[in-house]
Amino acid sequence: MFRNFRGIPSQLQATFVLICINIIVFMVTTTKGGTAEVLVQYGALFKPLVLFRHEYWRLFTAMFLHADVMHLLVNMYSLFIVGSLLEPIFGKHRFLFIYMLSGLMGSVLSFALGNIFSISVGASGAIFGLFMSVVLLHRFFPYHTGIRLQSQSFLSTILINLVFSFAPGIDMWAHIGGLLGGFLATMTLKFQSRDRVKQGMILLLYIIIVATLILFGRK
Repeated sequence: MFRNFRGIPSQLQATFVLICINIIVFMVTTTKGGTAEVLVQYGALFKPLVLFRHEYWRLFTAMFLHADVMHLLVNMYSLFIVGSLLEPIFGKHRFLFIYMLSGLMGSVLSFALGNIFSISVGASGAIFGLFMSVVLLHRFFPYHTGIRLQSQSFLSTILINLVFSFAPGIDMWAHIGGLLGGFLATMTLKFQSRDRVKQGMILLLYIIIVATLILFGRK
């Protein structure tokens, strides 16, 4: 399931592709004015449009949009750091699996519990899911000192960032959803080659949670 931790390859194709996509999308929205209206036009999560126009694709596209340069730089720096740790271990496809499921869960929880008139954008939900994945690595490599130290470090990172998530203008629910998505996605990979039944049950749980939150958000 995992690549050998020793002699980790240096390829970070998925990480760099994600960073490039986010930068390109930001450049496009900036040239169009970079306003809230532009972000909504290009796929920001805006609950009324999901509710009344059924634009559920916004749950996915919102994770590739950013409000300003600082927002983009902080997220892309975080993505590079955590991608450098995870992608060589999981491989690009499993890494993308964690990223996408984390980002989607972040958007769904934001849709279900966030302010109806707020506009939500950013990759932070997906990145929080990657943070959670690093924390869980210690369970897969219990005797590796480096992994254990990284897990402890990222657990502190998660706790510190959760505190800042309560600040105005930050989508706390997207961060919490990302953590939940990262947990479920990583645990799915844990059982990939060992127990297909448990893997299927975790994926089913993920789907049930997403569907339940969407239904809850529609009320």
